[in-house]
Amino acid sequence: MMTTNFVSVIVLRTDERRFVAEPFDPVQQRYLQILGLSEAVFTNPSVKVIQDAGAQTQRPRVTR
Repeated sequence: MMTTNFVSVIVLRTDERRFVAEPFDPVQQRYLQILGLSEAVFTNPSVKVIQDAGAQTQRPRVTR
């Protein structure tokens, strides 16, 4: 599900930084919000995502 929602994200890299070519659409922004992530997971290779083993898995609900 996540790969289909973020397949259109293009990350551009210059000598100084990385950035997304186009802003995230509202559905992509909502998925990031639900997951507790920021756009930095696409642009900053040093960002680490740590899964909380004690958290219960919930099904994300996205409204359009």
